[in-house]
Amino acid sequence: MVHRPVGQKQRAIDEYRNVIKVAWKERSTEERGARWHSVTAEAAGYLIPLLDKNNDSEEINALQKRIKQMETVSRPITPIAIPLRAGVTSSEIEDRSASVAFDADGSGLHKRWTWITRDAGWLVNVTLAQVVRCNATNACDV
Repeated sequence: MVHRPVGQKQRAIDEYRNVIKVAWKERSTEERGARWHSVTAEAAGYLIPLLDKNNDSEEINALQKRIKQMETVSRPITPIAIPLRAGVTSSEIEDRSASVAFDADGSGLHKRWTWITRDAGWLVNVTLAQVVRCNATNACDV
């Protein structure tokens, strides 16, 4: 939660705009590390609710486009296979004869990977936005 002192809305707007201006210059669509997040997208997420929907509609649209662009930056996100019962060995987790196409490495590409056995499950980090998008589109890619 961001705390802004009462009566300083315009100052907050100006500061968010400055942060976005600097962060956008440093943007890159190259692959980033697992802990990377977009400063542009974060600041824009705080700025948009402060803007006037009518008077600032062009800026809001531009910010939303930047957020979408930053969401396309590839980050390595690897799910972790975990045993679902005691005593399962690592060789009992992977089914080398099973093969599925999915985005296991966060590259955005559906590559062929071996799969897990019924004695294992996936531990993944899924954001609320991904769950909402998945539910809204029935295109669950998480």
